[in-house]
This record gives sequence, C-alpha cells and structure tokens, in this order.
Amino acid sequence: MSENKKEYRGSKSADLSKNIAVKEQRVDDSFCIKHKSMQIRCALMGFERNYQVNNLSKQLIKKFYSISNNQHILNPWFITGFTDAEGSFSTFIIPDLKLKIKWRILPRFAIKLHKKDIAILEAIKNTLGVGKIRKSGINSIQYVVESFRDLQVIINHFDNYPLITAKLSDYFLFKQCF
Repeated sequence: MSENKKEYRGSKSADLSKNIAVKEQRVDDSFCIKHKSMQIRCALMGFERNYQVNNLSKQLIKKFYSISNNQHILNPWFITGFTDAEGSFSTFIIPDLKLKIKWRILPRFAIKLHKKDIAILEAIKNTLGVGKIRKSGINSIQYVVESFRDLQVIINHFDNYPLITAKLSDYFLFKQCF
C-alpha cells in the first residue's frame, strides 16, 4: 500500500495473499507505573481523526519529553546492560609540557544518545551519583564521567556488575589505564 494515496492514512495493514486486514493503533506516548515489585507500561493512543497529515512519514515531530526525577534509581544490572550497548571507555593521551613526563593521560567513561533520551541519562547519573550530562553536537547529549574520584565509582560499579559483551575487554584496558 502507498502512503501517498489520498485516502490511505496508515492505519491498516493488509496481507493480500490471505485476504486479511489488521487494524493497527498509533501510539502517541507511553509511561511506566512502578509499584513495589510490579512495573506496568501504559501506551497512550490518540484517535485517528486527530491525525490531519496525509503523509505521516514525512511529518517532522519536534516534541521532546523528559521525566526528570531525582528519586529515580535504576537497577545496577540495567546500567551494565545499557553500557554494553551504548557506553564507551576511552583513554586520551595528550601532550602536557607542565608535567615531568610531558604527557597527560585522561580516562573517560561516556554514554552518548539522542537528546530526546535525556531521561535515561538523568536516571543513570542519579543512580551512580557521579558525572555530568552535556550537549554533544546538534541532536546528541552525553553522560560523561572524567574526574578520577568519580571514575572510581564507575570502576567499582563494573567490578560488582560486570559487562558480558566484547566491551568487557575495553573495560579491562580502561581500568588498567586508570
């Protein structure tokens, strides 16, 4: 089916080989409710009449949501898994004539995401209690830990909740440089 046809509004899928049409729902937003050990994810859906754009895939949505909550604490294993996917351990070696050996070693832990995902970086920062969130390019933000005192928290976290992907070897090199 073509989205460019005037009457097609992107709300049905069809399997022509089986003569089956499936009604799909558009999701406008979602949120989580946490109560004790339960977590409920809710999807908020709008009505089809609320969509006045004929060609939805070419519509630019400029909404960014943040659920900044200083009390939000993440499971430490979630932080480890998220780092396995999106994190980086870097060590920069730069010239510094003020030092006796003329070089400075700067270790850095970072997670870089699109700016619409700031809430997850805020939750990671609040859980670990260290680091900064800063802009990185036009549409990106970055959670960064650079100070030696704060990096000790990161080292302790990944020693207690180890990575499971190939990034573990990056972490070991990072820890050695630290």
